Amino acid sequence: MDVSRLPVAAVGRWLRSVRPERAHLRADLVAGLPGAISSVPDGMAAAVLAGVNPVQGLYAGFAGPIVGGLSSNTRMMVITTTSAAALAAGSALQNVPADQRPQAVSLLVILAGIVLVAAGILRLGRYTRFVSYSVMIGFLTGVSVNIFCGQIAGLTGASTNGDFPLARALNVLIHPGSIQLASLLTGLSALAILLVLSRSRLSVISALVALVIPTVVVVLAGAETVARVGDQGDIPRGIPLPHLPDITLFSFSLVTGALAMAVIILVQGAGVAEAVPNPGNAQPNPNQDIIAQGAGNLAAGFFRGIGWAARSGVPR
Repeated sequence: MDVSRLPVAAVGRWLRSVRPERAHLRADLVAGLPGAISSVPDGMAAAVLAGVNPVQGLYAGFAGPIVGGLSSNTRMMVITTTSAAALAAGSALQNVPADQRPQAVSLLVILAGIVLVAAGILRLGRYTRFVSYSVMIGFLTGVSVNIFCGQIAGLTGASTNGDFPLARALNVLIHPGSIQLASLLTGLSALAILLVLSRSRLSVISALVALVIPTVVVVLAGAETVARVGDQGDIPRGIPLPHLPDITLFSFSLVTGALAMAVIILVQGAGVAEAVPNPGNAQPNPNQDIIAQGAGNLAAGFFRGIGWAARSGVPR
């Protein structure tokens, strides 16, 4: 046997396994387009949760889903931004100066990707089945409460202070005079559009519509008091190119933050694989899914994007 041909044969098998089937090509395109559209507001929102420029949520979309999707084993797994991973990144970046966060988040995501790839190679995926359903429900509930309290100030346009999200939310409620009416109405209108469209045939593009319509109204009305994405930082033009992170920002807090991100991403991916297994009698391969999530984060990090995790690709 010619050993030199083994890599070529392996690549050929991989290409055949990931190529789209002609019978499903149209359905795949129809399913992929809403996912790509919704990733725009989702990515920007996740970047805000992480405390970095919203454009970094868009940067991650260039490479993360492609690399992760082409290498995952679970067909219904989508490598995309999640609130839990974004919150973990934000916690890890709390002590990093604001001007250094764009570089630090890239390094953080790359470190998390390395941890995930190593976990997959070491075949640690079998241990994810020991995470109980109750733990996952409690974890996701805590994430939801944290997000809700943390975004009260942004929703109302109020300036607030506090050491943690609940304290900042209470500060807004105690001082209602700081609430900006235009910001509050803009946010509530976006929420209303999301709720209404989620129950209609337009549910797949509800996030995009909820982003576009209030934005157009704010621009036409000239509501200068409503904060813009551009206020969070400069938005460069053009497609981002691969970029090496600043190694001088390496710190113990980034390492622990990367480990926390990796654990959250690992558990989320295991939940997706269990909830939407591959059709037929195909055996799941959690280790390959873990490596896929790690590869997606590595790609996102080199393109200066935020971290990615897995969620179900089944329409909601």
